[in-house]
Amino acid sequence: MFDADSLALFALTAASLILTPGPAKLLLLSISASRGFPAGMRLALGIFLSDAIHVTLVALGLGTLIIANGNLRVAIAVLGAACLAYFAYLYAKKAIRGSLANPRPERVGSDTELISMGLLLNLFNPLAMAFYVGLLPQFADPTLSIPAPIQLAIYGGALVAIFLAVHTILALLASTFKRTTVSPLWFRASYALAAAVLLWLCARMLIGTFA
Repeated sequence: MFDADSLALFALTAASLILTPGPAKLLLLSISASRGFPAGMRLALGIFLSDAIHVTLVALGLGTLIIANGNLRVAIAVLGAACLAYFAYLYAKKAIRGSLANPRPERVGSDTELISMGLLLNLFNPLAMAFYVGLLPQFADPTLSIPAPIQLAIYGGALVAIFLAVHTILALLASTFKRTTVSPLWFRASYALAAAVLLWLCARMLIGTFA
């Protein structure tokens, strides 16, 4: 069984991460408020998948190898930044050229687009990988009969499940705003905000990698 102190530390860590605002939460709120709960959940699902992949890589010991390989880390960061910049371009174009008379937000943001965006927010971000590499091993207890990779997978799986639950609640709460805000200008502003957040994430990814 897991040690009570380790579980308490894990709970405290999870709580602090949940309460910490970040660009991913801001993007989730923006999309949910402008396009509704289903769109927000598609983005949340993409974020969940990226986190699950990171946890799997860390549990298998591959996360440390990726972080230690400078060239690979840079290549992943550049690829991820390029993808986010492309999404930022699409959203900026919608914000600038969108029709004020008929924005039709319900038709914008396909399943593939939003899931892919959520996936790319973390998947190609070396900083996100470094976060899990630095965090999860702290909870592994070598005195337990459970192998360390399984311990990492259990703690990591619990953490990303908690994140998904929190993101679901945020998407649900933000989506209530959509029912009371019908101004076409709001939808254009939401695209501009999403583009700005994506560019912010892109810059953070590159600065964190090359700094």
